[in-house]
Amino acid sequence: MIIDGVIDSQIRENVIMGEGNSDLWANIPGKSKVNLQRKIHLYSPQNIMDVIFRGAKPVFVEHLDAYQLVQKQELRDRVFKDGTVQYNRYTYFLENTTDIKQFEILNPGLFAGWYVGTTLTPAKLAWMTVGQVLQNLHDALPLNLYYLGFDHSFDTKQILGSVIADPDLVTRLNDDPYMGFGNPATMEFWVRMGLETTPYQINSFKVRNYFSLQIDQTAQLQGTIRQYLKALDNSAFPSFNCDPVGTADDARKWKYFCDGKYLLALQWSSSTITNNPPIDIPKSLTVSSTNLTLHDQIELYYFYDQNYKDQFPDLKFDLDWAYNFLDRNYDYPTKPFLTEPFRLQNKGNIEYIYEQGALYDKSQKLEDLANLKDRFNMSSNEQALVVYKWLQQMEQNFAKRANLGGNIQHAVLGTFGTESLYYPFQNLSDYLLPELISQVAWSQKTFTDCQDMMVSSVDDLLLNLTKAKEVCKDPNFVKFDSSSIKYILNLCKYDKYTPELEAFRVKYDLTKTSAMQVCEFVQDDKYPKSFQNLIYKTQQDLKTQYNCQFEQCSNVEIAYKQWARGDITLNPPKNTNLVKASSVSAWNPTTFPRPFEYGYFSTEFEDIFTVAPQVLTDADCKGILNSNILFNPLQLTTAFVLAKNNKKQEFTAIFRFQEYDHLLYFIRFSLIQGMLGGATTMKTGKDLFFGYSEVLGEDLKARDPAGGGDLGTNTWVRFGDPNMTLEDSKLFPATMKTGSKNLDETRQFVNVNGFNTAKYNKTDFDGVKLSQNWYNPWYGDEDITNGTDGVIFRPFLKENSQLWFYLPQIFRSLSFDLTKGPKIFDLDTLHAELTPAPLYKNPKYNNKWHGTINLENPFQAPVVVSGPHFYASEQVLAGNVTFLNADGKEVKANDYDKTYANLEKFSGAPMQTVIQLMISMEINKDELFTKATHQALPILTLYNSGNFTESFVDEQYGQLKQGLMVKGWGWYLVLGAGLFFASIGGCIIGYAYIQWKKQQN
Repeated sequence: MIIDGVIDSQIRENVIMGEGNSDLWANIPGKSKVNLQRKIHLYSPQNIMDVIFRGAKPVFVEHLDAYQLVQKQELRDRVFKDGTVQYNRYTYFLENTTDIKQFEILNPGLFAGWYVGTTLTPAKLAWMTVGQVLQNLHDALPLNLYYLGFDHSFDTKQILGSVIADPDLVTRLNDDPYMGFGNPATMEFWVRMGLETTPYQINSFKVRNYFSLQIDQTAQLQGTIRQYLKALDNSAFPSFNCDPVGTADDARKWKYFCDGKYLLALQWSSSTITNNPPIDIPKSLTVSSTNLTLHDQIELYYFYDQNYKDQFPDLKFDLDWAYNFLDRNYDYPTKPFLTEPFRLQNKGNIEYIYEQGALYDKSQKLEDLANLKDRFNMSSNEQALVVYKWLQQMEQNFAKRANLGGNIQHAVLGTFGTESLYYPFQNLSDYLLPELISQVAWSQKTFTDCQDMMVSSVDDLLLNLTKAKEVCKDPNFVKFDSSSIKYILNLCKYDKYTPELEAFRVKYDLTKTSAMQVCEFVQDDKYPKSFQNLIYKTQQDLKTQYNCQFEQCSNVEIAYKQWARGDITLNPPKNTNLVKASSVSAWNPTTFPRPFEYGYFSTEFEDIFTVAPQVLTDADCKGILNSNILFNPLQLTTAFVLAKNNKKQEFTAIFRFQEYDHLLYFIRFSLIQGMLGGATTMKTGKDLFFGYSEVLGEDLKARDPAGGGDLGTNTWVRFGDPNMTLEDSKLFPATMKTGSKNLDETRQFVNVNGFNTAKYNKTDFDGVKLSQNWYNPWYGDEDITNGTDGVIFRPFLKENSQLWFYLPQIFRSLSFDLTKGPKIFDLDTLHAELTPAPLYKNPKYNNKWHGTINLENPFQAPVVVSGPHFYASEQVLAGNVTFLNADGKEVKANDYDKTYANLEKFSGAPMQTVIQLMISMEINKDELFTKATHQALPILTLYNSGNFTESFVDEQYGQLKQGLMVKGWGWYLVLGAGLFFASIGGCIIGYAYIQWKKQQN
């Protein structure tokens, strides 16, 4: 009894948290001298594309100890009050790995991006859709008037004949089905060429390059077209009560210029442009009637006419109101985005429209729309109703095609799929032909060195050897290899005269004549060793090898051949450094990090189809690789909806594919390889623990906020805690009970970040500013006040009882079951293991399998936490995945995967700990992963441990062996479960706020 009393006294003295013993409970390692070891085990997928496209069982190779650290922690700024202590947690790490290697792991961005896209709120989808559609109309309406004017008012063949003498060439320029001037669908290139100021700009280059025109022919055509455009300015636009753009102030007649903003407001509010056209074309209430890529009711007036005119026959939409309502700075970020509360193209404003509209949906009373009317300066509640329902229709029927059976997944496949097709193809068009020319030209060169090439090619340098030597010291010629030829091609990218060429001329004091001579790629016997002759001959050789249609290969034609069939990389020019490959990514992995071509896909995945994949011709490519078909998000969404409704004839007519799956699976492949960043990524354990920036998040954050760019997007992907600064630690406040009032409550949380229930915070963008907000991660409150942080538990532990702890990083309170434990250096312990029951499937936590934690709400990504190898989880999880060790032997879940602690039973201090949790991504069978099994795919395991040494136990616990003394020590369980970009994910408690504060400062 006397001994028990002494022990009780010593425990109270040492376990109760006070300033005097703070080095035992507030610091790690503190006096304990025990470091917390952190290890990262990574999992490399061996067959992930087979999993996605063939339904294979996933196989992962485990890389143990890919990264190791030692954790240090201090609870700072301690304030004791009424049996509690408030503090700020300061954590930092010391690296314990000398050889940090990259490993191929599952790409978190693939699953996070798809999850966030397919869980967009209706308001956010409406915001993104309206921003894109109105920008397209803003850009297209002036051009469409020009197209229609040329098509109905002028003889395009006659215009061409006034410049081009060759009648066959005139016919080809006019009638070509993919670039012809006389084709309304392709007239865009010619009109844009006429609007350019010089024949060296992008659209002039496209026309010249496609038809192999000379530069003087291009310039003459451009000047002639420009005169006809001016005629249309003077005849068509004034009928819309606006002045042609550029009209001098003293000549102005109207309030507005005939620019995109005005024409958009005019058409959207009244359908005037299409219903009262200035030329003799059929009238219509919508641009959709003349544009096959548009559908549904994109104009407010057309929507009103079709749905509400009978109900509200006298409703009008004022033009000035529409102009201000739709206004937007289309040249963002040169000009800032607009934030006024009455603008449509603003995230917060559209969310407000949906909030107020929901009140009407519930009550069906127009007066509930009064706030909406007032905020947006509308004339009536009836107008507010029409605007709200139009916006809903854009989200439902335009974006998702819900009226035809489409859904949000189809919308995301269309939107993300288009970008995944367009940008790689444009990069291919820019890269491939110059690469071929430079490689072939270099292999056939006749000059001996840079100086010999320069004096053989440029008159100024032939007469001035000193200047030739100076040019050859240019960084682009010092190495002097095929890249030097490519540099010359870049100087002449759009023929001549480019800004790059002018800078080159000025730098080396060349005459303008000699500078222009650089880009004259024609055969000239006067300069037999010139690079101009060499490039000309190379172009002829490539035309022969790849069977190009005109005088020489064009950039886009070479791109067609590679994209459709892999013709270029499978048949590279001889005697070059270009090796045979199935994809251009093998030639330039920097620009093309992953294969993306249809030819590659149709070959590599031929076995997944019942009918052999369709072989696409160059003509097929010309018909579908454009803004009307595959580079159009609405059309891609339509492709999936047509397949769902089995509209084969319509599908084939639009997309030229005979089988649905040949196109649809390629779109899925493109989306994975493109915008979602690939199925795998190369990362180190350090990258994953401390974080890296995700390209998709960076892209979404940088976009125009009026068109879907979310400034609240957090681009950081992180699976560990940050290395804090002392200032950072002030953003992690918490309060615990000291145990002074009740020993059983020692170190139990009172609150974390001021809340007594689980909360997570994230950065939100409301269309005006960024803010930090707190959210409940679960579908019910999670009480945090019955558990500790796991550093110390209550004293006098008993077998067959439970201990609770709260983990802020996963927002859960979990329990340990206590059983008899081993002796550790002659001390009796109790063995604590995680209790299975709190991890059973529960609607409150929405976990899909027993033994898992679902973190999709706080992290806005399908994050699944479990034991390593799915230890103690449902058998279906472990059964669906094969784990291999470095030797190729299968690894199955076993007792080594446990999370446990052995606790000294008098003090409640852990003597040994092993905490290991595996982070995975949930994959579902859906419109993207059509052949996948519902399962979790592992990324990494966070392994944490801490152990006393025997010498320390003898020093601190020696008398306890005689029942006389206790010293406290503890362990800290940390799971830093990732920082996925804010609109593409969530953030660890408080850390996003750190970053946000730094941005503000």
